[in-house]
Amino acid sequence: MARSAKTRLTRRRLLGHSLLLASSVTAFGRVFGQTRHGGLAAMPLADDLVAIRGAGANVVVLVAPDGLLMIDGGAAERSDALLDYLAQRWPDLPVLTLFNTNWWWEHTGSNSSFAEAGATIIAHENTKRWLAADFKVEWQDDRAHEALPSAALPTQTVTGPGKLLFGDTIVEYGHFGNAHTDGDLYVSFPDRNVLAVSDLLAVGHYPILDYSTGGSLTGMRR
Repeated sequence: MARSAKTRLTRRRLLGHSLLLASSVTAFGRVFGQTRHGGLAAMPLADDLVAIRGAGANVVVLVAPDGLLMIDGGAAERSDALLDYLAQRWPDLPVLTLFNTNWWWEHTGSNSSFAEAGATIIAHENTKRWLAADFKVEWQDDRAHEALPSAALPTQTVTGPGKLLFGDTIVEYGHFGNAHTDGDLYVSFPDRNVLAVSDLLAVGHYPILDYSTGGSLTGMRR
């Protein structure tokens, strides 16, 4: 189905903002330094918003009076380090909401830990479908991926754009279509001028098109 010029422009603006954010975060790390802990590097994006590198995938944490909202949970082998960092920095604040921006293992490795603690895990319905299945990724020499335990699967699925209020912060999210995968989500904090686009942005190389799980050049170009 053809998309309107308005839709295409909106997506280009989203990606343009993400490039700006990536450049700003990189510059911040070089000029002002980073807070390091257990192999993780934390960089403030706003007074209540932190980007964490070194967990397998970039992680973004929004801090509210009652708890934390997190975008992606890193890889399973880095989960203990991430959990330790969160417990030390915000000892009285549990992770209440976790976004899975796609199914890839470096984004979903902490699902079990946060689900067990009662967090709501939000993902596109296609992401949940992949996480619940055994499948192979052809372009990775048929690398096999096993289904996550049912307790680690997303507890809330979406198919299109939406928003929620976390503390006093508006959080917007939406689906990018068949781009990196068929379940890519962006998460935006419009009041903070911060946009997380996960694997749709790659610095220094072209983003991966995971055609085994619905990614496509056509979707990436939209």
